Amino acid sequence: EIPLRLVGSEMCKETGEYTVRESSPLTGYQPITDVYSVLVTSEGAVTINSLPAQDFRMKSSRIQ
Repeated sequence: EIPLRLVGSEMCKETGEYTVRESSPLTGYQPITDVYSVLVTSEGAVTINSLPAQDFRMKSSRIQ
């Protein structure tokens, strides 16, 4: 598992719904083709695919 790191923290300052996808895989890893739904509430809570951001995990596979 690799922790999700949102690039561009400015995004999380605005409430709303966002779609996030990997723009380029880490060296040595298969690309992740999933698209993630991110919701930022007016209270500052962030969920990813309906999970609290701190509980969200995505899996990436090493290239063999």
